[in-house]
Amino acid sequence: MSNTFGEIKIGKTRKAHKCIICNRQIPKGKLAIRYNGIFEGDWQNWRVCKSCEYILNNISEDYIGDEDFIVWLENTDRMKCSAGCRTGNYGSLLSWEFVGDTKETIKYTCNKCGKIWEEEYKF
Repeated sequence: MSNTFGEIKIGKTRKAHKCIICNRQIPKGKLAIRYNGIFEGDWQNWRVCKSCEYILNNISEDYIGDEDFIVWLENTDRMKCSAGCRTGNYGSLLSWEFVGDTKETIKYTCNKCGKIWEEEYKF
């Protein structure tokens, strides 16, 4: 007998929540994916912002967390320095952070050449 059950719904938030994948705060009134239920015997209640829906739908494992966002981000062309500095796995020469009041922009920095660029990642 499985001890995993629950439901996933999409709707506007009634208060601010934290996205379990990108760790940003989902503002009140924004669309989010909500899960409530039991997973492996433990109660789960989490939210995922609409920007991370693609990651949620393409995770092949049972656990969901911020590591999924980091792996997705580092395995995309987003992590390539336009000067061609990317080498090794997972964009190890780059650092990134969410910036701005609403945290809807990712700021990348190439640790080799110092180039800085930004990309929108909206809710």
